[in-house]
Formats: sequence, C-alpha cells, structure tokens
Amino acid sequence: GVSEEVLTQKGISIPDSSDQVGLVVIAEVREGKTISEEIIDNIKTRVAEEHGVTVASVKLIKPRTISKTTSGKIRRFECMKQFVDNSL
Repeated sequence: GVSEEVLTQKGISIPDSSDQVGLVVIAEVREGKTISEEIIDNIKTRVAEEHGVTVASVKLIKPRTISKTTSGKIRRFECMKQFVDNSL
C-alpha cells in the first residue's frame, strides 16, 4: 500500500473506504507484449473481483526489472520507493 498523501501528489485518487492507503500493483510485462489501458483495466477488475480491493494504480514494467533479493523474493519496500521516486 502507498499512502494517500503520496498518491495525491501523483494525481491518483483512492476510494473513501481505503483508510488513507491505496493499493499499487507493479507487474512485469512479458517480452513483446503490448501495454494498453485494457490490460490495466483488466488487472484492476480481476483484483476487485478476486479480493474485493480497489486498485489505486497499476504500473507495468519491463521483464526482469523488478527489484529482488539474492534469494529471488521481491523487494516490496524498494518497489514502493521506486514508485514514489518515479524510477520504475
């Protein structure tokens, strides 16, 4: 989750029921796959249907560029920092 303050600074609104934190999805896109608003809308819809959570923002990035630990786990804090810094 990303704070409402940070999302507001980026021009992203979050629903009233979110407790001042918005869900941001960061996902790698397969090589050669075209990024479109339809893909982003599908992600938001599926997350809402499956988990009952509204997505504030979806950021799609190039393959093999998400920050990971040496054991292969995603560095969530680093991803959030890169989202805030616009360095994804």
